[in-house]
Amino acid sequence: MKVLKGDTVKVISGKDRNKTGEVLVALPKQNKVVVKGVNIVTKHQKARGKDKPAGRIKFELPIDVSNVQVIDPATGKPTRIKYTFKDGKKVRQIGEHSEDKKKTEKTKSTSKKTKSNKSKKKTNKKTEKKSKSTKKDKATKKKSKK
Repeated sequence: MKVLKGDTVKVISGKDRNKTGEVLVALPKQNKVVVKGVNIVTKHQKARGKDKPAGRIKFELPIDVSNVQVIDPATGKPTRIKYTFKDGKKVRQIGEHSEDKKKTEKTKSTSKKTKSNKSKKKTNKKTEKKSKSTKKDKATKKKSKK
């Protein structure tokens, strides 16, 4: 399980969708986490002597880890967690901190821009041809009616 106690997470599904909170308890065997302010339920409690009076108690229940996503502290956006090995130790990385990924993203974004411009030009030419042909068709229809 990649989500740990103390992480700030965003709920991505369920009744508390788009809420954020801190992980209070991580339950790796059950694959669940308890998030502060999320999945709050009310329990009606019977009086149990002087220590526990009667009343309604609100508390958080665990939610599945697949329903939360860790928020990158540097950017404040939900992101994935990556594990790498440095000096023989396993290191946990939140977000994209490596320069290699940033370089590849820049090249991908520039290639997408060039492709989209070409496709726009092609569609414009096609629509122009269609509009010209429809004008000719209208003119021939008017002549045939007269």
